[in-house]
Amino acid sequence: MLANNPLCRFNVLTEGPVRWKNPECFKAWSDFYQFKLAKEGKTGFDYVAGNEHVPLGTNHPKGILPLASGAKLISSNDTKNFTFRGRFINSEEAVSIGYESSQKAHAMLKWLIDKQGFSIGGRYYITWGTTGENLTTINPQDNELFNDILSLDDEIEDTNSAFASQLRNLLLKGASVNGIPKQNPVYVMQLEGTTTGRFGIVYYQALDLTTYIERITDWYTKLYLKCDDNKYIYPSLKFIADRIYGDRNDETTQKLKKDVVTDLVQSILGGRKISYSYLSKIFQKSIRPTSFDNQSAWKLTVTTAARLFKSYFSREEIEPMLNTDFKDRSYLYGRLLAIADVVEQGVIGANSQDRSTNARRYMSAFSQRPADTWKVIYVNLQSYLTKSNYRQKAQRLFDEINEKFDVTDSQLNSPLDGKFLIGYSQQRTDWYKSSKSKSEVE
Repeated sequence: MLANNPLCRFNVLTEGPVRWKNPECFKAWSDFYQFKLAKEGKTGFDYVAGNEHVPLGTNHPKGILPLASGAKLISSNDTKNFTFRGRFINSEEAVSIGYESSQKAHAMLKWLIDKQGFSIGGRYYITWGTTGENLTTINPQDNELFNDILSLDDEIEDTNSAFASQLRNLLLKGASVNGIPKQNPVYVMQLEGTTTGRFGIVYYQALDLTTYIERITDWYTKLYLKCDDNKYIYPSLKFIADRIYGDRNDETTQKLKKDVVTDLVQSILGGRKISYSYLSKIFQKSIRPTSFDNQSAWKLTVTTAARLFKSYFSREEIEPMLNTDFKDRSYLYGRLLAIADVVEQGVIGANSQDRSTNARRYMSAFSQRPADTWKVIYVNLQSYLTKSNYRQKAQRLFDEINEKFDVTDSQLNSPLDGKFLIGYSQQRTDWYKSSKSKSEVE
């Protein structure tokens, strides 16, 4: 018994399955109830199933969204206010839905949300196939299939094309294991409660499975970047939103985050680039490491920003690993800053996490006036270079990178773009990967 609402379940001792598991019992009750509705209520045309003279649903189910249990997707019982005034005499003139169709649709929607949906800030996201297969690969951390994808990192060549091929094959394999024909449609839906009594469909799209897999593959191929936080090689959409707007969970921030996820879904499935407004925001957060309470959170923001910028630029020169032949000005400056950072951090020691390096303290100014600021950083670095076990390696890399700059470029001291963060992240990773000793790893 629950509060004042007693619940009772009983069984009749006969052969066969128990009553609450017997499909014949379900059907018998459904037939009886629809006969009762047809006799006592309205009948008409069901616009969903296309059947005539069926009992119509007037009070549609609620309790579909876990965080908005009183909200309904369809509500047409308001005859006193402005629901029909000036347009219809009654709700059936707008659309009529059979009782059975309504119950089936709402029950299936609730089952999908509970089974394979995910929620951000009260907005629910679900993806499904024609027979309810789990296709939530758009959000990897909520899907078992991505456990295999996460293990691809050390098994493939470090190129965009190699990763794309492996990922596409794995996704198609997952589809074949689930018995989903490649021509079957895939549906993506976003739902949100607008009031306590109503929720609506924010976004809906249908596309064939092959196109869906290609769009997912394209997105994660563009994000594929080797950084020193390997467990976030495939950041979820929520993780990206958290890095853009921080870890605060107030109502305003939650609304901003769910808008990010909605925009990301539409960008991924529409084959579009991520909005530059989000890139600009995460760039500004990344170049201000001293504004973070701890450096681990800052590093996650930087590497996430680097991956997002990689997806935006999408140039052949920007591969998952460091490209020593890439002569882009922003990329080269990022490499210089990374070397200065790891050398100084290596000298002050891994235990000095609260002490920021000169490279990080000047990072914001460096992104705006790189040539002028680099002179200051390099001068301050000299005392650390003399104490570093890697001074020869660092100086050799400085010389190699400086040779790649075009000294006649009038824009040498102009503000840097997002390739600066890509170069910074990749150079840090390459430094630690190629060093024989791991003593300088933070």
